[in-house]
Amino acid sequence: MLNHRKSLGAHNLAHVRREDKRFVSTICVNDKKYRSIVGQPNVRMSEQVAALAALHGMNIRCRLEGNWEED
Repeated sequence: MLNHRKSLGAHNLAHVRREDKRFVSTICVNDKKYRSIVGQPNVRMSEQVAALAALHGMNIRCRLEGNWEED
């Protein structure tokens, strides 16, 4: 997804929550915003979680190879 970022019109924003000082990112793809409510310890992880939330939201998670679901 990162390689096709410009063609999808994607960009992201990261911010730190005041209450627990954890990072939350929002990714915008084709004028739709996706975000996970779970805070992450750093910006990179929060961006990855937001990207995964976008894949779920666009119903294309199945295109990502590997078993990423928790047991």
